[in-house]
Amino acid sequence: MSRNIRSDMVDKIQVYEKKSDKAEKTGIDDGVRTQTINVKLKEEAKRGVFGKVDAGGGNNKFYLGQGFLNYFNQSFRVSTYLIASNTGKTGLNGQEASSIGGDGDGSGNFEGEGIPKSLNTGFLYSDKTANKKHSWRIDYKYSQSNVDLDRSIFTRNAARDTILISNNITAASSDNKRHNVGLKYEFKIDSLSDLTVWAGANRKRDISSSRTISNTVNQFDQLVNGNIRDLNNDTKSEEYNASALYVKRFKKMGRSLTINYFTSGSKQDGEQKLYSSLVYYRNGDSVGNTTLDQKKVIDNNTFTTGGELSYSEPLSKKVILAFEYGINFNRNSNSVESLNKNLNTGKYHDKDDVYSNDFLYKTTKNTYNLSINYKPMEKFVVNIANRFENSDLSQLNRADDAHLSRSFLSIIPFWI
Repeated sequence: MSRNIRSDMVDKIQVYEKKSDKAEKTGIDDGVRTQTINVKLKEEAKRGVFGKVDAGGGNNKFYLGQGFLNYFNQSFRVSTYLIASNTGKTGLNGQEASSIGGDGDGSGNFEGEGIPKSLNTGFLYSDKTANKKHSWRIDYKYSQSNVDLDRSIFTRNAARDTILISNNITAASSDNKRHNVGLKYEFKIDSLSDLTVWAGANRKRDISSSRTISNTVNQFDQLVNGNIRDLNNDTKSEEYNASALYVKRFKKMGRSLTINYFTSGSKQDGEQKLYSSLVYYRNGDSVGNTTLDQKKVIDNNTFTTGGELSYSEPLSKKVILAFEYGINFNRNSNSVESLNKNLNTGKYHDKDDVYSNDFLYKTTKNTYNLSINYKPMEKFVVNIANRFENSDLSQLNRADDAHLSRSFLSIIPFWI
C-alpha cells in the first residue's frame, strides 16, 4: 500500500517497537516487540482509489491474471480482489493481503502436487463511527481449485539374494470449493475499558478421485504382486468460531481485569468409495488375491467452548502479580461406517465392523496460572509463572458401549 502514497500525502512517519496486543490492552509488558513503521497521512489525503492489474500468459496454456481495487474515505474502506491462475498461485500472500487490509493466507502458492487451476476472489469492508467508539470489519472470500495429477514412481530394493522392482502409476483429480466469511467488532466503552468480538464461518466441498496401478517383479522379471486401487471422495464440511474479549484497566497502572469467551464447532459428512484388487504371484503364477470393495459413510462433529478470567495487581512500580483461570470443554464425535458391496444386489449395505468405528470424546480442562512480571528497566522484562492444568478425558466406543476415562494433573513452571 505504501507504494501508492505520494510524499505530499504524508503527515509524519513513526518507527518504533510495537508491544503485543495483550500488553497494550492490559498494561502488562510481556516483552514481545515487533518493529513497526506507522505512516500517518494528512486528513485531506485519507480518501482516494488505487488498484493494480497483472496479466500474463505462456506456452502450454499457462496463464495468470490478478487485480486489486481499494477505495477509502477517512475511516471508510472497501477492498476487493480477483485471482485466476494455473501457475501455482492460488491466493493472496502476506504482502498482498496487507495491502487491502486483510490477513494473509500463507504464501499464496499451491504447495501440493499437480497443476492447479484456481480462482480466488473476495472483498473487505471496514469503518468506524465519528467518535471512534465503534469500529468493524467484514470480509468474504471464495476460492476454487481444480487439480489434475499424473504420478509415476519407480523403486528398486536389493537384498542379499533378492531384487524387487516396483512400478507405481497414479492418475488423480480433485475439485475443491470454499466460502469463508469473517467479522471483527471493537467497542471502546470508555477510556479504560473495551470489548472486541470476532466471528467467522466457512463452508467447503471436496470432490476427488484417483486410480493407482502398481506391480512388483523380481530380478528374473517374474511378477510378485499386482494391484489396482480406485478411490473416490465426496465430502462437505462447515466450521464456525466466535470469541469475545473484555478488558478493564484501572487507574492504578498495571491493575486490570480480562474476560475472554470463545466457542467453535465443525461438521463433516460425506462418502468415500474404495476398490482395491491385489493379486499374489509365485514363480510368475497367480497363487491368490484379495479384493476390497467398500463405501465409507463419514459423519464427524466437534464442539468447543470455554473462557478465561485474569486479574493483575501491581505490587510495586516494577513488579506485577497476575492470576488467571480458564475452563475449556471439548466434544468430538467421529463416525465412519464401512459397507461392503453385496455381490448379489450390487449395492453397499453389508456393514464391515473391522473397518467401522463410532467414537465420542469429551474433554474438560481447568487451568490455573500464577505469574509475576518484573520490569527493572524499559527493555528488560522477566516473566515467571507456574501453570496448573487439570484435564478430565472421556472416551465412549458407541459400537460396543465401551467406556474409558482418565484424569491428569500437569504442573508447568516457566520463565521468560
